Amino acid sequence: MTTSRGAFDLSSLSASSPTPESSPASDAAAGTGGAIPFRIDVRQDNVQELVANSRSVPVLIVCTSERSEASVELLKEIEALGRESGGRFQIGRVDADAQPEFLQAFGVRGVPAVVAVIQGQIAPLFEGAPPKNELVMVINQVLEAAAQSSMTGRVSFDEAEAVLSAPAMPPHHQAGVDALEAGDLAKAREEFEAALSENPGDSFASASLARVAMLERLETLDISAVLAGGEALEIGDVPGRMDYADALLGAGYVQECFDCLIATVSATSGDEREQVRQRLVELFDTVGSEDPRVLNARRALASALF
Repeated sequence: MTTSRGAFDLSSLSASSPTPESSPASDAAAGTGGAIPFRIDVRQDNVQELVANSRSVPVLIVCTSERSEASVELLKEIEALGRESGGRFQIGRVDADAQPEFLQAFGVRGVPAVVAVIQGQIAPLFEGAPPKNELVMVINQVLEAAAQSSMTGRVSFDEAEAVLSAPAMPPHHQAGVDALEAGDLAKAREEFEAALSENPGDSFASASLARVAMLERLETLDISAVLAGGEALEIGDVPGRMDYADALLGAGYVQECFDCLIATVSATSGDEREQVRQRLVELFDTVGSEDPRVLNARRALASALF
């Protein structure tokens, strides 16, 4: 695959990304309750944690496939550069064969590919396997952007792996995350609701509750059947289109999910419009307020409403 460079201006990223205020979500930035490996395997249940980590150190997401020798070699090179840097960035590995929805979410067309996340902002870097000197140049740009954003986090190495020291996650957050990982949605809801009861401004708990609600809805859907019939739905079929949007998001089609509901808002009025608007706001929380697609969709929603 041809290497694609210059896809994102890292200087504009660092200039437009103010250092976030401390919050439960940002306090979880370097992970939670214990050590985070230098290289993590990205999954649906740890994406939010990975983005939170990016507030302390830049994260390089490497999209690979065991069927692609070039992607395997690229991952090894980036790991070596991470160690040479003294722990100035963290690596998230996406297995494109097992998690193809991430390629869609990151706007990646194939492997190998690398995406940076800095303070919650996604920056596509390149597709293909560049020569080492070009790879070093790109990573240096990432580190410069992080430095300009006053990011001082480091990973530290021991004989086994690199880890990032971090404060413990608040008890209800940790219990909720553990419940999500165990697939216990009822327990997760209970813990995140308790966190919100203690702190109504807890953005991490609020976003996590939105995610729990979506997962609860997905349990009742035949996602394949809903996706197959989605294109034929009438614009005024509010329940059907909300189910379709959930299925799209569950399959990793974030932009299509937002487009579906924004079009529904434009075509409805009264209580139905408000119902769809509220669902959109919940899904914005599920995806994350700093995702560029959420920012664009918020503007599109405002235009549809007014």
